Amino acid sequence: MDLTSGLYHLVLALEKPQRLVVGSLGRHDFPPGWYVYTGSARGCLIPRLSRHLRKEKKRHWHIDALTLVAHMEEILVDLSGTSTECQRHQDVMQLPGAHIIVLGFGSSDCRCLAHLAHFAQRPSFRSQPSRQTLCSLWTPDIKTPAQTFAVDPSRSLSKLLSFTEQKTAWLLSERSNRKVR
Repeated sequence: MDLTSGLYHLVLALEKPQRLVVGSLGRHDFPPGWYVYTGSARGCLIPRLSRHLRKEKKRHWHIDALTLVAHMEEILVDLSGTSTECQRHQDVMQLPGAHIIVLGFGSSDCRCLAHLAHFAQRPSFRSQPSRQTLCSLWTPDIKTPAQTFAVDPSRSLSKLLSFTEQKTAWLLSERSNRKVR
């Protein structure tokens, strides 16, 4: 299993309405609520997630506009290699209350309508069939990693990814054992 590559969901909370410029997509109104962004990183997962957590950064991706004003509530990762970014986002869109705010957001390199979903209430991933390979990597409540994250983001995320890799391997082996029986 490759710790440097994987799929991820950023779960963000936006407290009040915002009008944001989203790169070439222009200005858009973002209502308050919960947002789930689906992304992928090939060979740069730790630096990518570290960047998403920083408030001070040059805008590069569509999601940068939202991460600058919203609160990051959770990062979920899939290191299994069994899904694509587009499949993962389709799973998100199947959750109750999911809808698209900005067409093309995060999906300029595929044919998906967007890779950002909005929810009025916090979405639950527990009902997702693909939840078996999805692991929570970071939340603001994880005190020790969050504290060390401020000092050395790569080191704390590396430790969490190592744990996540073990958990993902176990989940995959459990799933294959159930199919055999």
